[in-house]
Amino acid sequence: MSSPLITLLAIAAGLGVAVVLVVALLSDAVPRRRAWALAATIVAFVAVAASWLPAFRDRAYGLDQQRKAAAGTVERVARERCALDQGRTDLPAAFQFARQQIPEDARFLVRPAGRILPCLMLNVIPRVPASPDDFDAGRDWVIWDQPPPPVARRARRELALPEAERRYLTNGSMFVIVRPEEAAP
Repeated sequence: MSSPLITLLAIAAGLGVAVVLVVALLSDAVPRRRAWALAATIVAFVAVAASWLPAFRDRAYGLDQQRKAAAGTVERVARERCALDQGRTDLPAAFQFARQQIPEDARFLVRPAGRILPCLMLNVIPRVPASPDDFDAGRDWVIWDQPPPPVARRARRELALPEAERRYLTNGSMFVIVRPEEAAP
């Protein structure tokens, strides 16, 4: 007999003995027929829970190692990590550009509202995201990530203007910030 087969038989025998012991403990409190079903359920639950504990311990250990590895990380780098984890090495510079352009008390709308939205929100705090339903073009900023061609072309055209006269702002990446209509020159 092989070692895995012996292990399997030992586990099955152990579970069977556990069921018999639980039935014996329950025999006075529960009718015999129900005791067997209840005992099998209890033993199965305990066995599954016991088998999952090492996996939970390993996951907790892995998370703790990540926490310890990031303990010395500068806050700015930690915030930008979400962009780098998405493979977007262009976004940290774009986030810095957004923080420079958009006032801290401003609201903004992200177009398209894709995977970068949570990361962008984290990186431009205390600026507040606006929902599409209550967006006001007169006072809210628009941040385009990978804008459609007409928006990208307008931003490139406006690079020729003095910065104070631009409404469509870009740092040369696939990131365009549109000033509110009331703030536009």
